[in-house]
Amino acid sequence: MFINNDVVIFEECVEKVAEARIAVSAINSITGLDITVNPLSSEACAVIDGAEVPIEFEFCCSLGRVFFRPTLLVGRIVNCGWLNGAILIRSLETGNIVTCINVALPFQSEVAAPVVRPTDIIREQAVEDEGSALCIVFDTNTFTGLSEPVLIVKCIILVLITVIQGESVVCPPTTQAPTTQPPTTCCPPTTMGPISCPPDCLLSQDSQSPGASSVKICL
Repeated sequence: MFINNDVVIFEECVEKVAEARIAVSAINSITGLDITVNPLSSEACAVIDGAEVPIEFEFCCSLGRVFFRPTLLVGRIVNCGWLNGAILIRSLETGNIVTCINVALPFQSEVAAPVVRPTDIIREQAVEDEGSALCIVFDTNTFTGLSEPVLIVKCIILVLITVIQGESVVCPPTTQAPTTQPPTTCCPPTTMGPISCPPDCLLSQDSQSPGASSVKICL
């Protein structure tokens, strides 16, 4: 009797760093908050209800919104994809979130895997959110030649990569139930506490294509 037997030939837990750069001018176009950033201190203010209010930016990402687009080469795995998250703008006067903007952060990396071939099957699973980071820098706009504030956002996740190869084998008749083997690789947990996305910040992405940008105003 011939049966197909999927054999795990490669399994590894890897870090992926998703990153995006978003100009504050683009955030202003979306939110209408007229955000300004002090070039010396990087402190930010926004106009809320006609008054200038100090704000801070936060970023959160969701393991349930990671999209993988891998490619298998001979002896190598090319990992591409993106994850959806949200930039949170918080008022320092009230502590409340003023608005949140849905964004997509792309990632790409390569993993050496000598036993892998293009005809194999790859599965990727996001298993851990190691945390996110956001910083404000000043960069030169290549179109205007002017220096402007830019947000750099990063989200680091652990991903379990499994590559399987289908094999046809001859097995004698048996009445025993098939056995399953647990994954040979276990991603270690992290002690970092990621920022949780408010439910209504990512809600609007459900009706959009992955990676679409939108904004929810919470004034």
